[in-house]
Amino acid sequence: MHASKDQCNYIFDYFRNYSNNKYYSLLTRVMEQVEKYEAGLCNIGRQEISIRKKLFSFFLLTTIIMACLSCCWYQSSWMLILLFLSFFFTFLLLIEIQMKFCILFGLFNLYNFSSPGKLETVSSSQHSKKDRRKAIKILTVSSLAALLFTYLDYMVVIYLYF
Repeated sequence: MHASKDQCNYIFDYFRNYSNNKYYSLLTRVMEQVEKYEAGLCNIGRQEISIRKKLFSFFLLTTIIMACLSCCWYQSSWMLILLFLSFFFTFLLLIEIQMKFCILFGLFNLYNFSSPGKLETVSSSQHSKKDRRKAIKILTVSSLAALLFTYLDYMVVIYLYF
């Protein structure tokens, strides 16, 4: 059971106006989720995520169009390759958004929580290894999911025509 935003604001205002400063600061820290780099867990901030959400919308639309077009050109190997790529990027972006982790940043020891383009480097080699492992896992899952969905799309199209 989750509290609504209005309930949270009411509780926040109550503690701010009627309570000691220690409760206010504790509640402030809890309610303001501070974004920071965590090795193997989180390497992008809100602005990077909003960019990925826009790209995800584009690739989702592209994937839907490609899946529909595959009904017409089901014999074309290029269609399967393009369909695989659109599935791959759609799954990749979805995972990046959900996990708040960019695979390119993970592979190249970078992170960003400020404005886009202001990249910072990971200083610890242990953190770099964790980031690389996470990036490879995400790439593997995205590839396998894209392969599975491309195969399923092809089987559905073949079933419909034959």
